[in-house]
Amino acid sequence: MRKGFRYLLIVMCFSILFAAGVPVKSQAAAVLSASLKVEGENKVKLSWKKKAVDEYRIYRADAGKGNYRLLAKISGKKKSYTDKTVAANKEYDYIIRGYKKKNGKLKCVYKDTDLSAYTGLEKPSWYEYAQCDAKVKPTAIPLTVQLYSKNLHPSGVELYRKTGSSKYKKIKTIKLKKNQYILKYTDRNVKKGKTYYYKLRYYKAVKSKKVYSEYSRPLKLCAVNYIGDYTMTTLTKGNQQVNSLEFGLTSNKGNGTMTFESGNREYSYSYKDKNTGDYIQMDMLLTAYSFDNKNWVTDFDKVKLTEGKTIYLRFQKGVKGSDFYFAKDSNLSIYSINYSGLYYECNMDFLTNQVDVNIQSELYH
Repeated sequence: MRKGFRYLLIVMCFSILFAAGVPVKSQAAAVLSASLKVEGENKVKLSWKKKAVDEYRIYRADAGKGNYRLLAKISGKKKSYTDKTVAANKEYDYIIRGYKKKNGKLKCVYKDTDLSAYTGLEKPSWYEYAQCDAKVKPTAIPLTVQLYSKNLHPSGVELYRKTGSSKYKKIKTIKLKKNQYILKYTDRNVKKGKTYYYKLRYYKAVKSKKVYSEYSRPLKLCAVNYIGDYTMTTLTKGNQQVNSLEFGLTSNKGNGTMTFESGNREYSYSYKDKNTGDYIQMDMLLTAYSFDNKNWVTDFDKVKLTEGKTIYLRFQKGVKGSDFYFAKDSNLSIYSINYSGLYYECNMDFLTNQVDVNIQSELYH
């Protein structure tokens, strides 16, 4: 009795699903690999490569709701389907299934469930690493925007800019080509050392009027050297026990402002032990600074090094400054330091007096 009831319940469930037009998943079906393009506010085109099938069925649902309904049945000879029943500014999910007749019955042999569309202009978003990849210089700031093909393709972009607490002003309107999905623009009207905030919005010409997207989030960039250019002079004599490590750092032409913090715990000193061959690493503290190598300041929070200036820095091990071995062939690394509002990593080589300063991309995930 129980088996009969269970069987009847399963049959009823499947009957309800098919009556509603909801596709039943087939584990044996291969991936169809279809593509989707929004061709207008009321037009979405689905395309795929020709397959050996007898019939395709297209299902559609409001995005994220899973309420799929059968939209169309079309010949297996077709390679595309255009949905002209969509509404403007709405999100949709699609499923395409290809069926082949076997023993007089249709069996799903191909499917694609990874298809979604938005029949409006998406909110523009800067690339995740936009701040890291924008190789700025004191005379120009490059900008790159990537558009997505699954949404309504804009006619163009309006670019806005501001500095400090001022209001955004439109600096450029850029028309896009029909199949253009990468936009590159270089702002050359910048002043050296100045920080700029950018945002943009898309527009679309629809029935003799313009439709606009939301504004993107702001993007902060500074017109300075993309990679800091510094000269270092070591004051402490190497290969001996010392109480502190002192050196001078000169910021060369075109650099941004570098800010040192006394409480930063990310100063790391390392060298290779000449006897064991092991790398010795220890945390350091910035305990004093000077701009003339005569008058040293020990009570401070932050100190800034600007273009063309030299700063002298004193690092010690521990709060009280315990002794440590200073090797000529050694490095001082700063994992994260503020460079014109962005976070950089800095490595100082005391053997060559070379300074490497690069943006810390891990902090911009």
